[in-house]
Amino acid sequence: MPPPSAGEPAAGREDLHTASRGDHAEATLDFTRGASEIRIDPEQTPDRLFTACFTGRQPAVSVARGTVSIRYPMGLSFRTGGEVSLNPDVTWAIRIQGGADGLHADLTRVGLSMIDIDGGASQVSLRLSSPGDATVPIRIGGGASRVTIHRPTGVATRLNVSKGAADLTFDEQRFGAIGGEIQLESPPTAGGTGRYDITIGSGASHLTVATT
Repeated sequence: MPPPSAGEPAAGREDLHTASRGDHAEATLDFTRGASEIRIDPEQTPDRLFTACFTGRQPAVSVARGTVSIRYPMGLSFRTGGEVSLNPDVTWAIRIQGGADGLHADLTRVGLSMIDIDGGASQVSLRLSSPGDATVPIRIGGGASRVTIHRPTGVATRLNVSKGAADLTFDEQRFGAIGGEIQLESPPTAGGTGRYDITIGSGASHLTVATT
């Protein structure tokens, strides 16, 4: 049976959206009006680019030129929870415009080109894959609260936090409260040349960056 058309619900399931992978080697997941109570994990069906399922009022889901766009109706009350699965054989850019609250992403098998959360992040956990030989930027604008980022052991990471932080853990280093701009860096220990560059805007509280 052929997969449903891009951006259309799967047959008999108005809450389930999917699209064929086609020949995409790179793709983008774009939440255009924020993300709330969302889980992201690897897609289990190799010929699917993604699968998404949401509870309650459904966001608009569309696919065009390798970009999966998820757009909630206006208003925070319409941000219903859900799960998005991404094809692990595709390298993904993840963009969230309008902030993220309650986002939990297991990306340990998903290649990344970037993660950009505009509008701040709260109650967010990211488990990352190896960046290979690439430098992968992760940006959280508008501040971060109770954010945990785990990467594989041996992967280099650079962290920059503007306007200070409270309760910061960076690998084996723990800080109570720091004012001003913070720059921390861990060298690679596994011989790779890839790294994660993490930038947090407007300060952070209860931020953890560590290895798995």
